Amino acid sequence: PNHSQTGIDVFLKLKNGSVTSHWLPSLGVVKKLNIQAVKAKRNFWATRYTAFIIDKKGVMLGGKFPVCDVKCGKGNEKAFQKFYEVFPDKFHYLTVFPTCTIYRPADLAENVPYCVPVKNTIANIGVANFNNCADFGSKGKLQAVIYHSFGTGAILDHEVGHNFGIRIGDALGFSGATSKYGNAYGWHYSPYSNQVGQMAAHPQLQIEDNGDGTYKATVIPDQPSNRKFTKLTLYLMGLVPPDEVPPAMFLTDPDYPNYNRIPASKFDTYTIDDIIASNNGERQPAYPKAQKRFKMGLIVVTDRKPTQAEYDFYAAIAKYFSSKDEGTAYLTPFYTTVEGRAKMVIKLPKVK
Repeated sequence: PNHSQTGIDVFLKLKNGSVTSHWLPSLGVVKKLNIQAVKAKRNFWATRYTAFIIDKKGVMLGGKFPVCDVKCGKGNEKAFQKFYEVFPDKFHYLTVFPTCTIYRPADLAENVPYCVPVKNTIANIGVANFNNCADFGSKGKLQAVIYHSFGTGAILDHEVGHNFGIRIGDALGFSGATSKYGNAYGWHYSPYSNQVGQMAAHPQLQIEDNGDGTYKATVIPDQPSNRKFTKLTLYLMGLVPPDEVPPAMFLTDPDYPNYNRIPASKFDTYTIDDIIASNNGERQPAYPKAQKRFKMGLIVVTDRKPTQAEYDFYAAIAKYFSSKDEGTAYLTPFYTTVEGRAKMVIKLPKVK
């Protein structure tokens, strides 16, 4: 890509003797693109890829940079409302970035990224129908907002995936905050499963069939290259038919002593028929009638007039994420992550 992110780790020794580490600070590097920007209104600049809101008082993200108490959809809707003062309601996703690493006041950790679903009209995926568009300034098009960290746009696919809830296994006990395979995983699949991909917790297990009634589970400590959505998640998104989804397997004993030969009896296995039956039927709208083209708007919040480097940096993020590049790890374009089954367009209308 034409952009990258680097930084340093800072270690803090607390009074009780414990040591914590944080990623401080980050630096963005971008190839010169000479992206043009226009002033849309007071404290609002825009390129064809990104909207820039100048926020000197610190009201958009819960504080002045670099310490911001981002509430992620609970009192920090102002940046999205401001966006709709200039642009029409034509976006399914809006993502807000700060122009530096921001830190939570309590412990100096980042409280982002987060996805906040705004509206759901899909049936039978474990998520109720709702519509909170008005809170964010949308008249009905917006599906989710994302509060992102400063940097390259990594984890953006993951946050988009959260818009579909990852709740389809709630009734069977393999997803959601009450998952019997680990409450700490929240709205992610258990890492001790064959759901290796964008929406699993870490570390993950790559599960392989030994062919003799046992399985081998290889621990993946971090991000494998080209982390894609699993077929189950693609089904959630309406991008594959049910018959393409293999059984979901979850290891019932994460501390099993021999990961090279795990008996099949140590796994709970759920077929797509099990999953559909526990969710009152097949996803609606079903494949292939589900949405396959999405629009995202990028919003950058800054405490001063944006620079040319910032115009170029965030344009590079938009171009890369909406491209068909192969990608690597969490820095993978949406098109690649969904195996070319859908497209995410990140571009803004011209400002008149």
